[in-house]
Amino acid sequence: MRATGSELASHVLYDVQQAYERLSNTQRKLSTGKQVSQVEDDPVAAGRAMFLRGEVSNLKQYQTNVGEALGWLNASDSAISSVQDVLKRAKTLLVQAANGAVDQKGLNAIAAEVTKLIDGARGDMNASFAGRYLFGGTQTLAPPYPGASLTYAGDGNQMQRVIGDAQTVPLNMLGYQAFSVPNTAGGQNVLQLLDQIRVDLQAGNQTAIQNADLKAADAMVDQISGARAEIGSRVNRLETEDSRLKDLSLNVAGLLSKTEDADMAKTMIEYSTQQATYQSALQSGARVVQPSLLDFLR
Repeated sequence: MRATGSELASHVLYDVQQAYERLSNTQRKLSTGKQVSQVEDDPVAAGRAMFLRGEVSNLKQYQTNVGEALGWLNASDSAISSVQDVLKRAKTLLVQAANGAVDQKGLNAIAAEVTKLIDGARGDMNASFAGRYLFGGTQTLAPPYPGASLTYAGDGNQMQRVIGDAQTVPLNMLGYQAFSVPNTAGGQNVLQLLDQIRVDLQAGNQTAIQNADLKAADAMVDQISGARAEIGSRVNRLETEDSRLKDLSLNVAGLLSKTEDADMAKTMIEYSTQQATYQSALQSGARVVQPSLLDFLR
């Protein structure tokens, strides 16, 4: 059975349309660099790519959280280290005052230096990072040791940062956890200890200087060393997690690329072949559907 002219034209038009769609799809791959840019391209691959993009986003957020936590903890360690230096100087002065050879004038001079140490310690205990106070719990906009006060004014709330699936790390160390013995809200803090030392020096209270004050200073140095060790362990954990997240991010990014990125060399060859096929289909179609005198007479 012979095909009519309209049937031939329909077949030719269908072939041309199919060739054009293939060419258009390949051209889109070249322009976007993506093998899968819409669900219709490959529903399974598109779903996998969507999942992997979500993983990439999560990993970036975890890395951001780790970076923030590292910055906060390193700033905390620096501040605590400075307070530790203050205490070491205070202990040196105590030992000097306790040898019994210093008269009251000398003790008063030592007391004056201790007063300066109190001011220095207060500044470090009110240290901030990115505009937020480090040691006041969740009250990050107000100094934890305000004005001339010797008491802690922050709260007892711990801030956490999510650094992985079901993984969190404490971001902050409360003021009394770092600077008080015992490390509770009711413990004696560094400012109170230094103020007591100042009072005992001014009163010439050798019994307190040689016993209670030296003992309290030793305990405070140990407490602060322990606080720095705790921060160090958190930093080590975060640095390990940061390295793991970077490796995982590279792996997931690689999987995403394999899932949705086009092989550009292969796609270029496909485009050239399909372009030639499309041009050939147009030329063949033009010859088939071109009306002739015979067609007209029929």
